[in-house]
Amino acid sequence: MRHAAAPIGTSPRRSRRWPRGVNAEDFVLTEEELAWLMQPVLDKAA
Repeated sequence: MRHAAAPIGTSPRRSRRWPRGVNAEDFVLTEEELAWLMQPVLDKAA
């Protein structure tokens, strides 16, 4: 279940589920932010 979420960097634009006007660029995170968000997940998986 680890790979349930789409990997960061994939373009959500290809999905019709996304509302009009929403771009992948709006959700780009820095590596630091990503590491901070993923820390609890990685701790659980470890």
